[in-house]
Amino acid sequence: MSTIEDWNNLKFDCYFADELVAKVVVKDGKAKINRLSLHPVKQLFNSDEMDIFQLSERLKSRLWQQNYAGIDNVLKKLGLKYYDILAMIKKTHGKSYNDFFWIKFEGENLTWDDVKPKNRQPSP
Repeated sequence: MSTIEDWNNLKFDCYFADELVAKVVVKDGKAKINRLSLHPVKQLFNSDEMDIFQLSERLKSRLWQQNYAGIDNVLKKLGLKYYDILAMIKKTHGKSYNDFFWIKFEGENLTWDDVKPKNRQPSP
């Protein structure tokens, strides 16, 4: 299970396809969010600061529900033994078949083409 230490000093960027729309830095239990786009369709966050619980709940919305009937199979495919929001987001990049949002963590060299779901046509 992720601990507060796992969240602290976490840095990641949020994208809408190839467009960087937010930069997030977690420090001392707070997430500072630099929203680079205020377009309503491209908003993953609705404020410029939130605590770790609020951030984890927002990221959790990018994942399967914990009570999903096939969650054990999902966790197995991800190489996880239990439902851990941060670990799951790091493995899935928060991508969804329903939209163009995804997350890139500090140190990763990824693009939309690397993470987009296979059912996606070219970027919007």
